[in-house]
Amino acid sequence: MKGYTLVEVVLAVALLALIFVPGYMLLNDNLLTESVSVDKTVLTFFAKQKMEEMLAKSFGELYAKIPANENYYEEEEKDIEYNGLLFNRKTKIILKNNYLLQLVVTVERKNGKGGAVTIATFKGRFD
Repeated sequence: MKGYTLVEVVLAVALLALIFVPGYMLLNDNLLTESVSVDKTVLTFFAKQKMEEMLAKSFGELYAKIPANENYYEEEEKDIEYNGLLFNRKTKIILKNNYLLQLVVTVERKNGKGGAVTIATFKGRFD
């Protein structure tokens, strides 16, 4: 059996490193991307859920929540639990004029990781 020289061993190790390191980095990036994607999906679900609840209400019901002499109503729900994670959700109803309200829902992870998702739309009174 032929003995390997130091140069051959170094070249073999370098070649393995050229293959292994990028493969490991791709796997690591893929796991991180999957984690962020799941967070954004859950954030979006909670925001859309609240937005649908508000859109199901009449203009008058939403308008009545705004205190007198104020231009907006704000509500915050803390510690919404899903799959062991905690989320906070802020809802804001902004009076644009007597015929138009802006509805804004923002959801974020409690510890600040995972970013935040904000959904906004308008609801009008047509009479």
